[in-house]
Amino acid sequence: MLELKKVSFAYPGNDFKLQDVSFTLGAGEWVLLYGRNGSGKTTLARLLLGIVKPGRGEYRVDGMDGRSLSLQAMGCHIGFVRQEADKQLVGDTVLAEMLFPARATREGIRAADALLERFSLRQYRKASPLLLSYGEKKRLAVAAVLLRRPGTLVLDEPTAGLDGGRKKELLDYLQFLQQETGVAILLISHDLEMVLPYVSRVLCLRHGS
Repeated sequence: MLELKKVSFAYPGNDFKLQDVSFTLGAGEWVLLYGRNGSGKTTLARLLLGIVKPGRGEYRVDGMDGRSLSLQAMGCHIGFVRQEADKQLVGDTVLAEMLFPARATREGIRAADALLERFSLRQYRKASPLLLSYGEKKRLAVAAVLLRRPGTLVLDEPTAGLDGGRKKELLDYLQFLQQETGVAILLISHDLEMVLPYVSRVLCLRHGS
């Protein structure tokens, strides 16, 4: 669960990027974060991930003070999938990508293979991630994050660059996992037509509020 109470943040020497932002994201909830370019979405995502800390207000992650958590500790609670999947993939093979940075134990490999099967990627387990299609890279990035079993998943424009069929396929996967595991999802997107049928709530950022 994520909880923000009157959170504000400003980069040094600049005006506030976030002003008195308050919301909660509960277990099993799927929320859309929407706003025009420059509205503060990226800054809010960086704050949720612990890359920047609130200047004012309270931020709690699964009951803990988010300001005191290290990036590594934050990563155990919140999984993040970037818009540019290519920049997130670092493994030599699809299986290595799934297991990074953990050790390749038998249990880990079985869990990775199960997720690859669910995401229709198991046939590529020995292939380079760079050889996958754009949509397959997106699914691999999501699968690799989910292997770490975060309670919350933050996705930045996951449908960008996909055709209609691939968008629906990815969103259906997320819906299945949300319902099966109870993972909370915060999805940043401008693709309202595709995304709105899946979410329970919309948060709209405007000028950092």
